[in-house]
Amino acid sequence: MEESSEKKRRGRPRVWHGIDKIRSLHLCEAKTDRGIQEFLWSAKPLQYLKKAQAKDPAGMAWVAFYTDGAQVFHRAILSALGRLQDEAAILEWAKTIAENKTPTSRAVAVLRQVRTGKQTEPRMLTLLLCIEQAVNHYIHGHPTTTQEMIVKALRDYADGLADEEED
Repeated sequence: MEESSEKKRRGRPRVWHGIDKIRSLHLCEAKTDRGIQEFLWSAKPLQYLKKAQAKDPAGMAWVAFYTDGAQVFHRAILSALGRLQDEAAILEWAKTIAENKTPTSRAVAVLRQVRTGKQTEPRMLTLLLCIEQAVNHYIHGHPTTTQEMIVKALRDYADGLADEEED
């Protein structure tokens, strides 16, 4: 029996071709093919962010969450953003993540859900459970919290949301 001279390739197929060329040019510090791919995916949103910041520096202060001009932060989030196709969607999600200071793992997971179309619809019961958990967590750390304080805080928050809707 003759054995095949070429082994069957295993693993994820390459999305980017020319990774060896990028490695030889030393364009990024990544040592693996996957690291280089992540670097390449992050280039597009970084370019969009810098272009938008140049147009409106005051309104785009949140871009500092990702870069200070010389250094790039949250490269994993940027590479997840780069997998989205629409420039407006990239900027919108980048702003939301930066303003909320979303942890990297959560941001990447949400962006993956958005990209694959598996994002769940918001539900009132789920929101109520999240609010209940947050209040219980606060009470655990501050046992002298009264029910009146909790109700007042929730009402003030609701009033603040109503004011935002009017603007």
